Amino acid sequence: MKSKDNEEKASKEEDKKVIALILSGDINKFAILQKKYYYLVLSLVRKIIKNDDDAEDVIQESFIKVYNSLASYNSEYAFSSWLYRIVSNACIDFFRVKKDLLYYDEDEEFEDSSLIPDNSIIESEKTKIIEDAINNLPPKYKEIFILRHKEELSYEEISLQLNMQLGTVKTNLFRARKCIELFLRKYPSVFNFS
Repeated sequence: MKSKDNEEKASKEEDKKVIALILSGDINKFAILQKKYYYLVLSLVRKIIKNDDDAEDVIQESFIKVYNSLASYNSEYAFSSWLYRIVSNACIDFFRVKKDLLYYDEDEEFEDSSLIPDNSIIESEKTKIIEDAINNLPPKYKEIFILRHKEELSYEEISLQLNMQLGTVKTNLFRARKCIELFLRKYPSVFNFS
């Protein structure tokens, strides 16, 4: 146990030194962080995004965000925790963008305007199906999902509000998202998961 604590402390100190070098202008040192944390990031992203190309895009975007935000990193906390949050947010951003692009095809032309679906009807139907998916969640998942995505609370705030371990909050939220995804897959004409 003590050996693991010492390893974690040494790793944290190593990260601090590398970050200090990067912030002082030695941008090539960023490759050290990328190499060290690549598989952690890959593991997280692949749990959420199944398509290899999309996953690689999110990983690359995550590391760009990390690099651009490095000056805001608080070295009192583990770099891996900060990185995890950025990667999680990058995954969420990916799905937001994908959702926005779901019905947009710039090459598609409609000659007959009666064939153009009413976007408000489509959005209304999507909203109803999503609400049904949320309402069908088990209560412990539903509460966490609503706190995170409707009330936009942080994991820490949810943990405090529900008096629940942070890891349990993250696990239950992940499971809630998986349940919702499975529910939404029943509607391939409305939601595209390819």
